Amino acid sequence: MDDPLRDAAGGGGRPARRRGGPRPLVLALVLALALVSPAMAQDFSADDYLYSFPDQRFELNPQGHWPYLVLTRKSLLEACAGGQSPCGRYEWWLPYSTLQATQAVARDLRRAWARFEERYFWRVQTALNQPALSLAYCSLGLSLGDLDASPPPVQLETAQSFLPSALPAPLPTTPPASAGLHRLDLYLPLPQVPAADFCDGLSVEFVPIMAIPPFCLELDFIGFSWCTPGYPDEPLWFNEDHAAEVVRRAIDHGLKRYGAEYQQQVLQALAPRVNPGALEVFAPLAWQAHLSGTGAVVAAVGDLAPDPARLSGGLQAILQAVRQARLPQPEDGLRLPYYGQSLLALSRVGPLAGVAGPLCQAVAGCAEGLFEQALRAAVATSGLSGVQKPYAPGLWRLEQLKRFFPPSHPLIQEAFGYASFFQAWNQLTFGTVPDLTARWVPGEYALAQAQRVVGYWYVPVKLKIVLQQPWLIPQPDLPRLRPVAPYFLPYALERTHWSWVSVPEGYRIPRVAGTPGLGVPGGPAWDADALYRVLLR
Repeated sequence: MDDPLRDAAGGGGRPARRRGGPRPLVLALVLALALVSPAMAQDFSADDYLYSFPDQRFELNPQGHWPYLVLTRKSLLEACAGGQSPCGRYEWWLPYSTLQATQAVARDLRRAWARFEERYFWRVQTALNQPALSLAYCSLGLSLGDLDASPPPVQLETAQSFLPSALPAPLPTTPPASAGLHRLDLYLPLPQVPAADFCDGLSVEFVPIMAIPPFCLELDFIGFSWCTPGYPDEPLWFNEDHAAEVVRRAIDHGLKRYGAEYQQQVLQALAPRVNPGALEVFAPLAWQAHLSGTGAVVAAVGDLAPDPARLSGGLQAILQAVRQARLPQPEDGLRLPYYGQSLLALSRVGPLAGVAGPLCQAVAGCAEGLFEQALRAAVATSGLSGVQKPYAPGLWRLEQLKRFFPPSHPLIQEAFGYASFFQAWNQLTFGTVPDLTARWVPGEYALAQAQRVVGYWYVPVKLKIVLQQPWLIPQPDLPRLRPVAPYFLPYALERTHWSWVSVPEGYRIPRVAGTPGLGVPGGPAWDADALYRVLLR
């Protein structure tokens, strides 16, 4: 068998072949649409990054290999076809990542941000509340251990910006999967990270004194009582200038050091994971770089779990999207016939016949020849959109509906002519800890804020003087927090987002730009060709 990575390195590789596509009669009818309605066409000639499904028939690949996509940079391909010399690489082979592995990556990205939040807040609080918190956390190691983050749900992103400007969204759009998830699962009054994460360079300091707590003197035997002004809500004296300087230094340390280490942890989370035996494969390509405004780390993703219930669930989600979508006429009337042919093709594929067959029988439009009949009727109306070059393949309004199809098994994606991708990218973000824009249930944000106010803890005390031993009885009150500016910790950082998107074959892939493999300056270099060779040989 030829080495696909070696072939792709020179811009070559075997030609891709899409299975389960329309028959010649259907193709002739579709091509005829360009003649009857050129004004309805949508120009997709500027789309540069396209993918295709390779021909993976067993007779061509008797040894078998991991499923993959072929991703082509169209502008470089056209330059090579035009005789440009030297001809650079224009094609890359992208192994499928498993859905479970991308969820694990998303969880690790969540954990990286949560760890940054905890390190940042407890560094400031510990430095401000000397010597009490420094003794408790840094010397004694008091903490709740290393925090974890729950795996985020797989949520397909369907932004209006992914669609052609001439097409209103056929279904409600959804934000990136990471939207609102940059937060801790639970905000607690004790650190959820080890002391070493935020005590670096801190030592116990007894001077200068930060505050003199408020107190009361009570002489019950003569009925006398006196309290400091503002008792119990204000210290008798507070060292404002020193507190401001301590907070400033701690904030500077947290943003510079912990912010940089947050990005290092992100890079570790986005590193390839190749363990096909355990269905734990994450095979990304860094497209340009994931830094803000440059590109994204992108991985093709499929649900490879051998579970009939999940296969059926993926197909049902696709059919639900097709049924609920609303498109301009006459494409709207072609939804079920157009996608019924793909379901019919799947019902004849051995591994999926038992799942797709019953669904096909229940769907109006999943019948031999029905799409041809519906297409003939639509052609007669002269109202369909053209598909002639430089236009993208298929009926483009119907094709864009595939952006609402969920990540599913690669056989399902190929039959319906779409692919799903996991993406990670940075976005410059200004905010405070905790994040107001995160997902909160009613009342939860106020509770989180109460746990994350920057301030100095003190204990009011009543000193009761009596005429017998022990003469003086101290009666501590509940601890109070004296808030210190800026009250909630600010940040201006590149924060990493993630999402799952679906793309029709032959159409633009969101956030893909530049050249793959450049990565991030100072970050680890991924030799994707070498890493993924074990999957694609």
